[in-house]
Amino acid sequence: LKVSMLNALAAASKGNPPASAPLSAALKTLLTSANPRVAAAALPLAVRWDANALANEVKSVGASLVAKLADKVQTDDARAEIATTLLTVRATVPAAQASLFTLLASGASAGLQTRVVEALGEQTDAALATELAKVLPKLAGEAQSVALNQLLKRTTWATALLTALETDVVPPALLGPANIHRLRMHPDLAVSQRANVLMDKLRGPAAKEKADLIAKFISEVQKPGNAAKGKELFTLNC
Repeated sequence: LKVSMLNALAAASKGNPPASAPLSAALKTLLTSANPRVAAAALPLAVRWDANALANEVKSVGASLVAKLADKVQTDDARAEIATTLLTVRATVPAAQASLFTLLASGASAGLQTRVVEALGEQTDAALATELAKVLPKLAGEAQSVALNQLLKRTTWATALLTALETDVVPPALLGPANIHRLRMHPDLAVSQRANVLMDKLRGPAAKEKADLIAKFISEVQKPGNAAKGKELFTLNC
């Protein structure tokens, strides 16, 4: 119940109350709770309201959560909850953001990857999109599809995906025809134009190879036939 109340308070709070000794004392009690879920739920509130006064407690809880996120013994539900918390405090807990993308690249279950990707998609920070694009090839099928949807839904994130494609971080084949079409037809004109230039450039060598192959076969089929040889083959095989 206490965890649910803290989570609801963190989600619903608008603005920060003035820091005070009683508030700091209450937050310190929560951060040092014997129940690690209570301490984790209190972390976003502490970071928002009185991070300086509670620097030691914030650092301790943050480090504990980073370690637990990497611990494969933890359940997927526990790790997904931790990932969401770390995402909200990443500006204060230096290792938080890196730990999220390490998890995505570490072969975690598709379900856990998907939940973390969905949590990332609720943010607007373009730096997250850059990191998400980097781990895109390492995601399981379901999580990869969700990640592409997140990257394509806003202009700055689609731009990060295009950069990843241009720098060979993400192979174009990974997108598939449908997502390539979505990039080409993106509602943002700058994104769609950049995507069309890139895709046409990437198709260049393949298109040339295809054209050369067609030209070679055309020249062969246009040569005069050999009726005698044809009759011989017909007799042998028919």
